[in-house]
Amino acid sequence: MSSSASWSGCVKRDQRMELSFVLCEEVNRDKTAFKLVTAKSVRRSVEKRRWTPDENELLQRLVEQYGASRWNRFEQHFAGRKGINIRAHWKHHFESAESKRPFTAADDAKLLAAYTLYGPQWSRIAKSMDRRIDNDLKNRFQMLKRRSEPDTVSS
Repeated sequence: MSSSASWSGCVKRDQRMELSFVLCEEVNRDKTAFKLVTAKSVRRSVEKRRWTPDENELLQRLVEQYGASRWNRFEQHFAGRKGINIRAHWKHHFESAESKRPFTAADDAKLLAAYTLYGPQWSRIAKSMDRRIDNDLKNRFQMLKRRSEPDTVSS
């Protein structure tokens, strides 16, 4: 079949394998073919694309101007991107970069004090820390906890 052929047909789901098989007909010929696709690719109507440096710069300016909340209002500035995707990009690429800086002794003390106050409520602790992500704080706490426990060697 040619690469310019358009596919149409119905989606039938194989419950056992969680894969979708699409019964398709090529428009130019009277041949019937099966095309194996995943369920996600059937639902996805827009291709993913990389964030450009210009988009990253624009996102940083918008967050500086409006704050890191109400992400749906940023959609008008990014064609083809939804608020949830904009938030995820901000969280994973910008906030996490700032959070990866080394921990100081003061950071460790503040983390331990916040843990005694809030317990394992990492999102709440992250709000009290300076530009740290909840998961990084949890990992740091677990590492500090392991270091403070005495080594037990079973004989």
